[in-house]
Amino acid sequence: MFDNVSLAGLKIFDDPELRIGDNTYISPRSRFMVAKSVVIGSWSLIGCRIVMDNSGHPIANAAARMTSGGGSASRESVRPVSVGDLCLLGAGSCLYPGARLGDGVVAKVGAHVAGEIPPFCLVAGNPGRIVGKLPIAEELKEHFGEDRYRMWKEQQAAVVI
Repeated sequence: MFDNVSLAGLKIFDDPELRIGDNTYISPRSRFMVAKSVVIGSWSLIGCRIVMDNSGHPIANAAARMTSGGGSASRESVRPVSVGDLCLLGAGSCLYPGARLGDGVVAKVGAHVAGEIPPFCLVAGNPGRIVGKLPIAEELKEHFGEDRYRMWKEQQAAVVI
C-alpha cells in the first residue's frame, strides 16, 4: 500500500470490513469508503480514485443532507463490493456499490464500474461497459487449478459484446 491512501469505515453497520488479498498493490490517492464490506483479491493492481460500498451522502432526501456533515448513507444504499484476483483497475477508475469484478478484469483509466463484470473482461467508460475480452493464459492453470481456469473460460464465453 502506497502513501496517501484513504481508508474510511463508516458508522452504518457494526464492524465494516476491508479485506485486501496477498501481493495486491494499492496506488497513491486510492480511497476506500466501507460501510459493510469491500473485498479485493490477490495479485491485483488498484489505481482507483474511489472504491465504495455505499451511496455516500443521501441522494433522495434533501432534509437528511442538512444534518451535520451532509448526512450519512442509508443502510439500503449499502451493497458489498468485490474485486477478484489478478485485476487491474486503472488510475481514476471508480467502483460503486454492488460492483462485483471477476478474476482478471481490467478497468481502463477513468472507468466507472457498477454491477457484475465476468472474468477476464476489459471495461471502459462512464458508465463502465465491457468493451473486450482478455486472453486467459494457460499457465494460470498451474497456479489456480484446472477447474477455476475452466470456469473463467465458460463465464467469459457467455459474454456478448
